[in-house]
Amino acid sequence: PQQTRSPAGAQLNAADFEAVYRRHHSLVLSIASNRLGEVALAEDITNEVFSLAWEHSQQGGTVTLAWLYRTLRNLVANQYRREQRTAQTHRLLGASQSTDQLPDDEIHDALIIRNAMAELREKDRELLMMAYWDDLTRTEIAGILGCTSVTARVRLTRARRRLLAKLGIGAQQKGHRDE
Repeated sequence: PQQTRSPAGAQLNAADFEAVYRRHHSLVLSIASNRLGEVALAEDITNEVFSLAWEHSQQGGTVTLAWLYRTLRNLVANQYRREQRTAQTHRLLGASQSTDQLPDDEIHDALIIRNAMAELREKDRELLMMAYWDDLTRTEIAGILGCTSVTARVRLTRARRRLLAKLGIGAQQKGHRDE
């Protein structure tokens, strides 16, 4: 099963928590690595996720894949904010950040997609990030969302359509009829 639950108010013992860790560690680390791009940082964040999960379980909380994912997402967001503050500090101090790594057209395309993603609802953004950034399977996405694989596929299809609409790529251009 994708979820490991402790009875309401019961603490997970060390063996049960170890099973949760073994079952989900590689997936959480993979998502962290994809989102952060640095293995050492991803390992640190993953360790923090499981440290918080242990504390949560010892307070009687339920540790599920969805709970682990939400915790990871929050920790990654905190890391992004730290990096933004650092970048702002460097700009204020006159340090330049290079954008020479990507050709101009790739930077332009990335900005267009980023802006379109920002206009989507948070749930749609998360689905698209899970599928295309984190490269999760529908089964893994379903486990995180607590739904069936079919429901995850339908939600992903709808989120993808909304993103294409934001990008100005209509259903007619894709050879589909409007529903």
